[in-house]
Amino acid sequence: MKKTFLVILVLFCTNLWLNAIVINVPADYETIQAGLDVAVEGDSVLVADGIYYENIDWPDVNGISLIGSSEENCIIDGNYLASVIRFEEDLEGIIDTTTLIAGFTIQNGRAYGDDVYKHGGGIFCSDSSPSLVNVTINDNSAFYDGGGIYCENNSNLSIEHVIISNNWGIDEGSGGGIYCENSDVSLRYTIVENNHAGYWNGGGGIYCKYSSMVLENVQIINNIYYGGSGDGIYCKYSDLCLENVEINNNSGDGLFCNESDLNLENVEINNNSGRGISFVNSTSSLLNVNISNNSANDYGGGLSFVNSTSGLLNVNINNNSADDYGGGLFCEDSNLDLENVSIVNNTAENHNGGMHCIESRILFSNENRCNIYSNTTSNNRDSGIDIFAFNCLTIDVYLDTFTVITPSEHYAYPIDNINFDILNSVEENNLIDADLFVAVEGDDTNSGTSPNDPFKTIGHALEMLFNNNLNINTIYLAEGIYSPSTNGEVFPLVWSNYVNLIGAGEELSVLDAENSANILKFNYVDEAQINGITIMNGLTDDYGGGIYCQHSSPTLENLTIHNNTAGSGGGIYCGGDSNLSLKNVTINNNVALSIVYSRGGGVKCVSANISLENTTISNNSAEEGGGCFIYHANASLKNVTIDGNIANDGGGIYCRYASQLNFMNVTISNNIADDYGGGIACLFVSNISLINCIMWNNLPQEVFTPNYANGGSSITISYSDIQGGYAGIEINNDDTVYWEEGNIDLDPLFVDGDNGDYHLTEFSPCIDAGDPTSPFDPDGTIADMGAFYYHQDVGINDNELAVTNYQLANYPNPFNPTTTISFSLSAENMENAEIKIFNIKGQLVETLQITNSPNQQIIWNAEKQASGVYFYKLVVDGIAVDTKKMLLLK
Repeated sequence: MKKTFLVILVLFCTNLWLNAIVINVPADYETIQAGLDVAVEGDSVLVADGIYYENIDWPDVNGISLIGSSEENCIIDGNYLASVIRFEEDLEGIIDTTTLIAGFTIQNGRAYGDDVYKHGGGIFCSDSSPSLVNVTINDNSAFYDGGGIYCENNSNLSIEHVIISNNWGIDEGSGGGIYCENSDVSLRYTIVENNHAGYWNGGGGIYCKYSSMVLENVQIINNIYYGGSGDGIYCKYSDLCLENVEINNNSGDGLFCNESDLNLENVEINNNSGRGISFVNSTSSLLNVNISNNSANDYGGGLSFVNSTSGLLNVNINNNSADDYGGGLFCEDSNLDLENVSIVNNTAENHNGGMHCIESRILFSNENRCNIYSNTTSNNRDSGIDIFAFNCLTIDVYLDTFTVITPSEHYAYPIDNINFDILNSVEENNLIDADLFVAVEGDDTNSGTSPNDPFKTIGHALEMLFNNNLNINTIYLAEGIYSPSTNGEVFPLVWSNYVNLIGAGEELSVLDAENSANILKFNYVDEAQINGITIMNGLTDDYGGGIYCQHSSPTLENLTIHNNTAGSGGGIYCGGDSNLSLKNVTINNNVALSIVYSRGGGVKCVSANISLENTTISNNSAEEGGGCFIYHANASLKNVTIDGNIANDGGGIYCRYASQLNFMNVTISNNIADDYGGGIACLFVSNISLINCIMWNNLPQEVFTPNYANGGSSITISYSDIQGGYAGIEINNDDTVYWEEGNIDLDPLFVDGDNGDYHLTEFSPCIDAGDPTSPFDPDGTIADMGAFYYHQDVGINDNELAVTNYQLANYPNPFNPTTTISFSLSAENMENAEIKIFNIKGQLVETLQITNSPNQQIIWNAEKQASGVYFYKLVVDGIAVDTKKMLLLK
């Protein structure tokens, strides 16, 4: 948005050079309408902060720039009386895209008048073509069509960086968000969300008829049409071009196309409560399209073609469902060309989980082969669960992977009308049902089934491994760097479901993409564990430089993810209803870098769930959310450190759009934002809970949460140390922050916060200052604030132990890998004594029994432990009597 406003500023300055007039509202004119009425072509009407209750009729002048101070602070409210802004037909087409509306929220329009006045609650356009930039259009309604925007009669709108949400076509209305008829509309970097259409034609988000529409970098999400077709987009007799578009979570079909031409490229159509796409009497091309987790109440859960023609290239049709038949794809009287199409893991209640075709021509590419496998029916009917082709021309099916090498009619029906050429299968004995071993010095011609006969590459092990929910196997990595230059590893590694990857340790097993691609990709992976490796130098212009996770639920433990770069989600991208779990993970020095919006330098989580425990997110950078960017997602953070991250907005964390974040014992420190939210930026109806947390030295403020009209965010803070106290939280409305008991504003006295050591020193006010109802710290005391508890020696009664000087020590210190721990105990105390060893995160790593130890000393072998600081505790009769620190250097 900053780039857009820069363009506006340049245009504005150009106007000044041309002696155009700048009209200020309310300084020069009290109302926007009055300012517009005196403007001539080239003039700019600048509107200051405030709510303006107006219903504007645009004057018969082209080229006026109406510019508000910002979407957040400059609001035009229709006061439920009429459309907020109307471009009437009597303007006779003079308004073109040099007419600009920018920097406003347009709300509470209500088009309930006679005839045309029942259309376009937010903006009404007839034979007019204004440009909309950086505008939010929400909570408007129309009796008929176009709750948010209505355009007709050769209007040609340019819409960029616009949010169209919570608008309604109340009665028989179509196009709850946008209605377009006999017009051309372009949408770029726009969100169409939570809009509703009535019972007539369709299009909860967008309705398009006899029109041309271009959508680039657009999200169509959570829209509703009560009639059942095209809840995201409904198009009829139209031409649509979609590029980098998400059509997700709409309550009905994602896209319904009737007698239209459609081109889709880089489009995600997921989680719609109806078909993903339905084509009727239409022509289309699909390139790089993902269609997943959609569900139809009859047929064609992913795709449906009726009397249509389509070419599909690089299309994934996965995890869709239908109550009747064709869970992945349905076609009738249609012509389809398929290249690199995957129809996988779809299901139908009655028939044919994969594809169900009737009287159609299906052409499979021999060079760019498809994949069809693991499709099911709920009742396991015995004909054509992957391919069903009734009364079709003979099909030559060229596949890279099918469910089996030699199909029967259980998998393909009718078998005598289908000619198969299959390279691989998922249910044949050519795969290995055992744990596999990989080493840089290995060989992919080895058996791979023992450490002494390992494969050379992880990619080959993935290809050879048999896996399902009953056969969860593991790939074990030996020490070494796995990269294109060392062992010929090819990235990204597209991970398989029910496969684990276990390395020799974070510092010992390294996946290094050498900036060739992103590293690990999880797509529809229900169960997998990645443990004990470093992931570094991944690079992609898209999402997830280190790890890409979509519709997946892997567990990541004991990992280092650093020096990765992506357009968004430099370290990790998590989306599409994923459930990602991270434990003992370090995410540092990752970058989100994009010419559009770079979000989530360390982590980007969109429409998913993520949990982080004992994790450090440090020194990452992005435009929004240097450490984490959370969008319409749920996040749980426990014992997490977020420090040294940098962004324009939300240095540590940026969350927006109905996100839910729960922080427990989290330290957020030394993060920087150029604009707002040094520690946390919380926007657009998000909710955050902080318990036992420390927020210190974040700039320009610890927390930023604007209270947007009709739904701000809320933050609940208790038993936490917030620098500046309540004043350290910048808000527009006190009601958005719930300042509970137990909060303090005192220097936490870190060991060395300037250099990233956020352990507490002995006199820290955060010790024992956490919620007393929280679980106790490992030393048995009340919870401390922050990610690291301060270990306290528990007091000991003289009656319990007669010895008062235990002479606890170790030598050498530092050591590698063994050290001798000495102590002084009486014989009776030695019988019930032990040494407990903890890592720097307070986790118990080993217990050494002292009984009968010669010369009151015992040797600890730390060969299996990573370098770092450790604490060793002398425990007698279950009571800790002394604690010392030692350093392991390998």
